[in-house]
Amino acid sequence: MKKQIVTIFCRQADCPSKGFTDLKQDTWYHDSVDYVLSFGFMKGTSATTFDPNGDTTRAAMAWLLYRMAGFPQVTGSNFRSPT
Repeated sequence: MKKQIVTIFCRQADCPSKGFTDLKQDTWYHDSVDYVLSFGFMKGTSATTFDPNGDTTRAAMAWLLYRMAGFPQVTGSNFRSPT
């Protein structure tokens, strides 16, 4: 249902990704980018770029998943990276 909302939303003049010069509406990932932008899960790398081909760090991915999970309560301490 949420994907349908974003797809319908993007057909309007105020598409969430329209301000990014490096995103095109005919790319396979366009709807997914609009989804994460419209729900506030991600932002661009600047006011005009999203950098869809940029690298994603482990920390950035963890933060994204944490946001998408609704900022759940964290318990425990002393997390160690496996590397």
